[in-house]
Amino acid sequence: MPNDIRTSNLTKPVDVAEYLFTRLRQIGIHSIHGLPGDFNLVALDYIPKLGLEWVGNCNELNAAYAADGYARVKGMGAILNRGASGPDWVGEGQQP
Repeated sequence: MPNDIRTSNLTKPVDVAEYLFTRLRQIGIHSIHGLPGDFNLVALDYIPKLGLEWVGNCNELNAAYAADGYARVKGMGAILNRGASGPDWVGEGQQP
């Protein structure tokens, strides 16, 4: 089997979740809002390991409002959605 050209030149491959959460931390985000679900449970394991705080919410709309409030105070916010119909509700909570 030939080498995978996507990873053959990497000295230390990095998981996508690890990369994204590290970058969020580097730009000043310390809390991730959202709610757990089947599609993001593995990503949630990276949050405390990378020095971030998980702020769990009871639904996507509340998570969106919380992330919006955080962004208004800190300059930027982040939300981790569980998938399914959540993106519809997240959009409702984002304010201009």
